Amino acid sequence: ILQEDPKGIWYAGKDPNGNGVRFRIYPNKQRLERMEVQNPEDPNEPIIITYHSFLETVYGPMAQRVDIQQGAASNYIFQFKRIVVNGEEMLAG
Repeated sequence: ILQEDPKGIWYAGKDPNGNGVRFRIYPNKQRLERMEVQNPEDPNEPIIITYHSFLETVYGPMAQRVDIQQGAASNYIFQFKRIVVNGEEMLAG
């Protein structure tokens, strides 16, 4: 455990290249909320992945929306309309 804040518990580790990785988990819901990694092509550029709008499934909660911020200028938003796991379709609403 790295630290606790009102939104969850931060954990830290290293990726296979030895770069720092941090992630925050909601302890009461036991799900990943945010992950911070370094771009493997540019270790000075952070990549922040944030998970939103979870859908409860038989496999546990799955994020319907994922935001990715890469560095200062690149932002990507994925809003899933349909989730299929092992051939089982789970509508995301």
